[in-house]
This record gives sequence, C-alpha cells and structure tokens, in this order.
Amino acid sequence: MSHIIKKIIIFILIVTQITISLNVIAFKGNIKTEESTNNINFLWKKTVGDQNGNQPGGFGVLSNVATRAMGIYDNELYVGTQNFALLNINSLFLKILASVQVFAYRLLEPTILSFLGARLLNLLIPLASFLNDGCELWKYNYTIDTWIPLVSNSASAILSPGFGDERNFVSSTITPFKGKLYFGTGKSSFVGCEIWEYDGQNLVKVVDKGFGNRFNSGAWSAIVYNDELWVGTMNWKQGSQIWKTYNGKDWEQVTLPGGNGFGSRLTNYIWAFCEYNSSLYVGTMSFNGCQIWSFKEDQWKKVELPGGDGFGEDQNIGVRNMVEYNDELWVTIASDFLLEIGACEIWKYDGYNWINVVGEEGIFRDGFNDIYNKYGWSMMVDSDNSLWIGTASLQVFKDGLPGTSRGCELWRLKDGQWTEIVGNSTNSEIGNGFNDQTNVGARSIIEYPDGSGQIWIGTLNLDIKNFKSYTGCEIWRRININ
Repeated sequence: MSHIIKKIIIFILIVTQITISLNVIAFKGNIKTEESTNNINFLWKKTVGDQNGNQPGGFGVLSNVATRAMGIYDNELYVGTQNFALLNINSLFLKILASVQVFAYRLLEPTILSFLGARLLNLLIPLASFLNDGCELWKYNYTIDTWIPLVSNSASAILSPGFGDERNFVSSTITPFKGKLYFGTGKSSFVGCEIWEYDGQNLVKVVDKGFGNRFNSGAWSAIVYNDELWVGTMNWKQGSQIWKTYNGKDWEQVTLPGGNGFGSRLTNYIWAFCEYNSSLYVGTMSFNGCQIWSFKEDQWKKVELPGGDGFGEDQNIGVRNMVEYNDELWVTIASDFLLEIGACEIWKYDGYNWINVVGEEGIFRDGFNDIYNKYGWSMMVDSDNSLWIGTASLQVFKDGLPGTSRGCELWRLKDGQWTEIVGNSTNSEIGNGFNDQTNVGARSIIEYPDGSGQIWIGTLNLDIKNFKSYTGCEIWRRININ
C-alpha cells in the first residue's frame, strides 16, 4: 500500500471519529485542579482523572476520551466509555487535516449541507470502529469507594475492551429492565450494533449485527415504556429505527410513520426518549432540522414545533435530551457544530404550547449567551427538584479558521432561578471545563446514590491539536461538605 493511500485511509478514519466525537478542536487549558470550589457549601472532587488518586484519566486508558452512558443498578453506578485512539498520529498531519477541513467547509458553506453531509457520513461511518481500542464499562460502589472493571483490559474484568470486540467503540446506553441491566453499543455499519444483558455477574449478548441490519451501527437511546424496553438506532444509510422487547430476548421493530427515520433517510438518529403525560416522546437528529414525535395507544403523532422542524432553524439538527420537570417536557437542542451561527437552545412544553427558555426568545440567548455552547448535551432532574443541564462547548470554525473550546458549562435551575455552577460567572463553583478547556463537553450526568444530592459529571476530554497530550475522560463529583 502506497504512502498516499495510507494517508487517505487515516484521513477518513480521523474525520469519521472526530465527527462522532463532535468534531471538536480545543486548546489545552493551563490549570487543573483535583478539588476546587468557590462555594463553601460544596466541593467538586475529581474521581476519574485524579493524578493523585487511584483512578487516572480514561480509567487508565488515554483513548477513553469520553464517558457516554451512566446508570444505576443494584445501588451501584455504571459508566460506559467512548474510545478514540489517535495518539500515534503526528502533528504535521493534523495541521494538514485542519487545512483540508477549512477548505472543505468553505467550499460547502454556500450550499445546502444536509444531503451532502448525510451522504458523506454514510461513507465514513462504516469505518468508525477501526480507529479505537474498544469501549470500556466500569461500575462504582460507594460503600467501598472503589471502581470495578467489567469490560476492560484489567485482569478482573468479565470481558476485554469492546465487549470482546474492539470494533465496539462506545458503550452508548445503560438501562435497567426487569431486574437486569442492558448495555447498547456503537459499532460499525459493516457489522451493526450490539446489546448486552447483565444479571450482576454475567454478560450475555442479546442483540447482534444491528438487529439483523448492519446499517444500524449504534444503539443510541433507550427507555422502558409500557413494561417494554425501547431502543433507538443510529442509521446513516436508511434512516433510524426503533426496536422493542418485552423480555430482553425477543425483539420486534416498531413501525414508524413513513418507515425508517419517520419517512426520511436524513433522520439518522433517535437521540432521545421521554415518557410525558403517559405518552412516549421521541426526539430525532436530522440535517433538515430535528423533529419530535409522540406515541400512545399504538398511535403516532408528529408534535408541532414553533416554526416547523428544528424549531424553525435548520441548524437545530437534534433533540439531544428530554426530561419531565415541574409537569412540563423540557428539551435540549443540538446546533450544527459546523456552522458559525447558532448554539444550543432549551424549550419546554406543557402538552399544548412551547416556550423558548434558551434561544432568541428566551431568558438567555442561544447557548446560554455563549455561541460556543453548541449542545445541551446532558440533562437530569435531581431529588431536590433541581434541573441540571451540561453543555458541549466548541466552535469548529471561527472566521474560516479552525476554532476552539472554552470548556463545558453546567447550569442548574432551582426555584425558578438559573445558576451557572460550572463556568466563569461570579457565582460559579468551578471554572469552565472544570478549569480545563479540553473538557469540552459535560457528556454524562447522574445523581448517585439515589437521593444523596451528589451530582456526577462525565466529560469528553479532547485536544486534537496535540494528541500526545490526551489525558482521557474525567468524572467529577459534587459533594455537600456541610
């Protein structure tokens, strides 16, 4: 194989994984703290990524650049990783790659990107699982204050990375169902995603080869609804699908209005599920603008959004999260990170009307007044009835040049008041990105133990301008010290 062909293959792999990992271009921060807070009542403690502790970044594997799924089962915290192995790529080639990205972006910017983008990713996604070392799965037991490997290179793990197959590059969903725990993966459209069942001791594969359709390259979202486990897929060839099971073993495809992707091959992800007012709400990702659908009593209904798909803006490509909060459906929106315009928006819905909370008509402008906050990436409601939203901060292109990140932010809404918990405001408890700009995304969020008030945040840590500086994903815990 010639040198040029090798470079082309590497280029394709890099672009693919960068796309999946949010196409992030970030600068390395100068400050890192193991414990930090500006609020005397709370302490932020790094539990993964602590250079002085027993669990280094990425659980000791630098290519574990992000946490993905988090869940609680049998009073233990489970965390899946996303793996992205670029440590051996030389910096000169990265500069060439950045230049090509700028050229490609400027070439396509005046055109409609949706069709071209989808077709490009359809070619690249099949290669996504080659540039990684395999995802990992860990659990944490607070009674013994110990991380325990389940899927890892550790000798005590049940399976090796990638659930025994390194092509599984992300542990994407973690869902308790009928006394067992189910893990979804992202793999490759050469072979299709997988789902694994865990009973507390053993891991058993219950779905293989993308539910029999290899183009279902990711099991990307999951929920228990009407006593069944529902799973939404990533499918860049045919449009996303939904599958369900009543027992974890037997699966059936859910019929969607119009077929795959709710009638559009450009609807490539089922990104979010939420049960609200006894209906199942489904949020999609599409380059033509996100959609929300509801399902109840075997009937599908497209939810009318202000302005139409994407809430009237094409750059609003995806519904990233949905939760019920104070009897309303709250939705975080992902903005197209290839565009210089727009940032994440937040909307709420009472079953009849939509109200813009973050956006042009909201309390804050797009991105909580920061154009870098492209994604409302994680969201949850805690036992104290506070709403938490974590962002992904990046501007891939700024004035035609590769951009950067300011570091993720974390916002809380309590009793009608917003507070920037992680950020650079005067009330923030710790700086953007937990004082590290390479923590570009608050990727995962959970309260653990249940009812404890302790908030756990898993990050995407990525600096593609200097791959040899990777430190792996981090997990931070907010502790009440009073």
